Parts: sequence; structure tokens; C-alpha cells
Amino acid sequence: MDRANQGPRNKGRRVTRNKGPPIAARKLLVQKANQKKEVLTLCKDDPMTHNIGEVQYSVEHSTSVDTEQNIKDWLLDLTRENVKELYLDSGWGWSDAEKGDELWHSMSQYLIVRNSSTSELLAFTHFRFDMDYGSHVLYCYELQVSSSVQGSGLGAWLMQLLHTLARSCNMSKVVLTVGRNNPRALKFYFEMGYRIDETSLATLNDTSSGSYLILSRPCKSNKDEGDSKPTVSKKQQTISSKNSTRGGGKEKGNKKIKKSQASNSDKENELQNTKKDKKDVCEVETMQSLKL
Repeated sequence: MDRANQGPRNKGRRVTRNKGPPIAARKLLVQKANQKKEVLTLCKDDPMTHNIGEVQYSVEHSTSVDTEQNIKDWLLDLTRENVKELYLDSGWGWSDAEKGDELWHSMSQYLIVRNSSTSELLAFTHFRFDMDYGSHVLYCYELQVSSSVQGSGLGAWLMQLLHTLARSCNMSKVVLTVGRNNPRALKFYFEMGYRIDETSLATLNDTSSGSYLILSRPCKSNKDEGDSKPTVSKKQQTISSKNSTRGGGKEKGNKKIKKSQASNSDKENELQNTKKDKKDVCEVETMQSLKL
């Protein structure tokens, strides 16, 4: 679904943005990611081919600027073939012109899968590096696989490559949109570790909350997700050393305060993790009850 046509997200909910670099730094990360040319070189530890039986498939990268028109036409044709009926069923409607504008946007990039022997086009993912509600993300707009090779692992292979690209470019998460009326896709993404994003208006168990869900998977290996330790100057170290030699009682008092603060911080983190775990369990149970 075109993000431009999405309703307002995270309505009535506050999006957490207290972790990671400031907005200006996030925008710079997105800008640098969009400037990278040979992005598949960032996936050096991932396989660049995928075998189905004795047939080998290869992946290539291109952008909307350098993709030939016949391939652009194929991108639209495959997307129409796979999701047009789902769009119509959900009430979104379908327009070749609008979907084409989205697919061929100036920031669009693609990973395209071919049969290594025949060069037949068989699958692709359309993605962009972008800012999304204050977060620097890799947004997956499309993952489309030809019906003849669906269920063969090509989709999972492409998503794994996207995850590697997102981590390598220091994005905070991978984000995508899935229609509620597409249980097969929901099951696929949940099995890959995706969960309902905090910006999603719709929830999994409330069918009246919206016709599409925003899912995301965090890039946990990013440096900006960890707590950075503040640097201490030599002057500050000297002052601290002098203070530590004065009054043992004051030092003990400071240790108690720090210990108390650390304990409170641990409790807060444990509470947040518990809430997240309960949310994940609830979503998985809902999937099971809906037979996704």
C-alpha cells in the first residue's frame, strides 16, 4: 500500500524516540544509505544465489534511475498479478498509475531475482531508505514472488538480504505494510520476527481497527541501540580522584545512591521487557487463534 495513502498512524499513542542518535544524525544516515551504489557488497556474508532443486537463482540490485523500462513494466505486472484482488477486497482500490508512481519513485531500489540459466525474472523486493515517524528505516514496499516459485524460499532469502542491508547502513528497523486480508503474508513476516509496529493504527486482534497493519523488525546490532558511555576528561578524572580521598562516609553514600539508581534502572528495563514479551505472546496467540 502506498504510504502516501495511509491514514494517520500512532493515533492516541506516543512513539518512543528516546534511544539512538538525534534526528539530524538519523537523516544523515538515511542520506548516506541512499548514496551507496553497490549495496550487495554489504551482504558479503549472505549467499548471492539460491537453489531450488537443480535450478540456481541469482540476485541483482538496481534503482529506479537505472532500471530498464521493460523490467519496470514487469515489476508492475507481477505486483498487479499478486495483490490487485487483495487491494480491491480490502477497499483500497487499484490503480496502475498510482502503483507505478510508487514503484518507480526516484528513491526506489530493487533486489531482483533471476533464473541464472535463462535470465527469467521471478521475484523482487522494492525498498527505500527513509525517515518514518522520526526513525531512520529501511521501508520494504513490496515483496513479490512469481506464483511458479512461491513457497520455495526466495522471499525469505530476499528479506534476509534486506535485513543485512538495514544493519549495514545503521538503520533502526525494517518496516512494511501488510493487509489484514493477507493471512499468508502475516504468518510469513511473524515467523521472520516481525511484530506490530508502535506506529500502527490497527491491531492484530481488533478487526475494526483498520484494514492494514504496520509491521517492523528492529536492527538489534546497531551501535545506536546500545547505551553509550559518556567520555570523561582528564580534568574530571583528577577531580573525581581527589574527591574519592575525602570523607569515606560521603563515598559510601554516593555508592548507595548509585546502587539504588542502578537497581531502579534494572527494574524499569525488566518491566519493559516483560511488557514486550507479553505483547509478543499475545500477538502470537492471536495469530494462532486466527489460524494464520
